[in-house]
Amino acid sequence: MADQSHLEFLTRGAEAWNSWRAENRSIRPDLSEADLPEADLSGADLSEADFTYAILNEANLSRADLSGANLSGADLSSAILSSAILYETELPLLLSWANLSGVVLRGKDLSFVNLSGANLSRVDLSGANLGSAMLSEANLSSAILYETKLPQNLSGANFTGADLSGVDLRNTDLSGASLSRVDLSWADLSWADLSDADLTYCRLVSTILEGTTLTGCRIYGISAWSLNLKGAKQKDLIVTPEDEPIITADDLEVAQFIYLLINNEKIRNVIETMTSKAVLILGNFSKTRKIVLEEIREQLREHENRYLPILFDFERPKDQHFIETVTTVARLARFVIADITQPKAVQDELREIVAKGAIMPIQPLIRGSQRPYSAFGSLRMNRKWILELQRYKNTQDLVASFDEKVVAPAEAMFKELEIERLKVLEET
Repeated sequence: MADQSHLEFLTRGAEAWNSWRAENRSIRPDLSEADLPEADLSGADLSEADFTYAILNEANLSRADLSGANLSGADLSSAILSSAILYETELPLLLSWANLSGVVLRGKDLSFVNLSGANLSRVDLSGANLGSAMLSEANLSSAILYETKLPQNLSGANFTGADLSGVDLRNTDLSGASLSRVDLSWADLSWADLSDADLTYCRLVSTILEGTTLTGCRIYGISAWSLNLKGAKQKDLIVTPEDEPIITADDLEVAQFIYLLINNEKIRNVIETMTSKAVLILGNFSKTRKIVLEEIREQLREHENRYLPILFDFERPKDQHFIETVTTVARLARFVIADITQPKAVQDELREIVAKGAIMPIQPLIRGSQRPYSAFGSLRMNRKWILELQRYKNTQDLVASFDEKVVAPAEAMFKELEIERLKVLEET
């Protein structure tokens, strides 16, 4: 039970209490089981005090010095502890809806503590153990969470502005959580539930989202790069901000592009330029044949259509990602020029373009009397958009016949394919 004389001093207010403490440093205040709901203890020196099983719900403990105090078993639900000093303080298990904004809880063991609905904004929780703590609907905006062990139930929690880079959040329930402006770079969210979470302006760089549920997330303004989305459930992702009509997509990386396409005239102009002017050049142009590359590019630039040449020089080793990039660019190009003089240069890329179903004019070139690689004939079979192979003797010969043998056939096929696409659209 609390010492009644200690309680009497405390009820006189923080100023009187602090004076008494200053004069009685050897006394450890006994406030165990004290009934102090809604008490105003702001700024009070409560260091080393015994508050075991005290009732402090809705009490104002802001700026109070609670260092070394024993709060085990106390009820601090809805209490205000903002900017309180909590060094070596033994905290209670009940802190639901408490205001702890700005306090330092570095390295604290908060496992099993009920912090649901608590205000932990700007709290230093680095190295703290929150495993098995209850944090649903807690506010952790701008909290410091380096090396913090978090629980698996964080549904409805507010992490706005927090740094969660590299944090292990595997299998965590973050449904309905606010992760706006949160840095999740290199974080592991595999198999986590982010359904209906707010990811606006979130930073996702090399984030692991394998098997993650992303249904119904708000993703306006995200920065998404090099994500692992294998097996992720992506559905009804909201691309637009709250004050605009809702536009949804079912792919995180595509969604940010869709919004840019809708709202950014410059991006639309870039896409239009790509599809109407870009020509992809594929080939292996060694130093001895560099002049061929330069001439093809120059002929395209100086053509009356003012083409935009895009070059992939395959002199260096390739990986699958590189090949996929080539295929993506090919889909945006007006037509492709593929020099197969050195067959190992482009056969993987041409095969991938065909396999992905991309249909655009491809004009193959080969120097002299060389024979094309063995699979080239079957690649062309029943694909009229892979045009007849054109041979050139040397660079001068290629330049002289460039418009007739390269541009004219590619343009004719482009127009033919466009007519066919329009017919299909009319029929559907």
